Amino acid sequence: MNKFELDERFALGPSILHLASCGPETAAGTILEALDTSDERKMPELLAKFPNLDAFQSALGKIVGEDPFDPSIQEAYWIGNMQLRKALDKNNYQKLLGIYRKHGAFTGFIDELATRIPKKVIFHHNFQVTWIGVADAGGLDRSLSAANNCMIRGGKITEIGGKKLRVEIDRLKKGIRGYVMKKNHEIAGYDPILVKNLKAGDLVAVHWGGTVMRISKEQMQQLEYWTNETVKML
Repeated sequence: MNKFELDERFALGPSILHLASCGPETAAGTILEALDTSDERKMPELLAKFPNLDAFQSALGKIVGEDPFDPSIQEAYWIGNMQLRKALDKNNYQKLLGIYRKHGAFTGFIDELATRIPKKVIFHHNFQVTWIGVADAGGLDRSLSAANNCMIRGGKITEIGGKKLRVEIDRLKKGIRGYVMKKNHEIAGYDPILVKNLKAGDLVAVHWGGTVMRISKEQMQQLEYWTNETVKML
């Protein structure tokens, strides 16, 4: 594993799908090369062009005193860990928005975000999707399907067939009393070169319909915990 592997793995899906709002549309080839060769030289410059990744990891790194690309910061953003607890103060929200302003692309709605102060800031990708991302998409109600695709969701493999997995996985849904995460079964893409030796019963992280990596039971618990903490604020 190279230093940037978590960022590479989770940024690959949006790059393959050419989602310009997520980062450079031409990044997939460079990311795949880095995953194959462990060549880290191009990664800092490339990953800094992913506005959400850069804003969240840069802000969290500064707050906790770590390199924004430290593996613990990458894990905090994509999956969740104890680093997030050090940065929950809502005053850190302005630090986050300040980095977004530097990117320039978000100036159309950054002032609106500044008026919506969360009770706490969770420097996690799923907070970014449901708090920052949906503001540009007209609200969560209008973009619930896209939000689920973009969120990092943990699932348990129940069946493997070719390059697809059937997984029991959480999905964000709107209930009578607000948004909730509920288990259901979905099909996820699977590249056996990128994620090796999977079997039924393994836990995996899914992003944009693709299986990103096998995760441990502890990582699954962290992902579910920080996702649920985010959902409570929606």
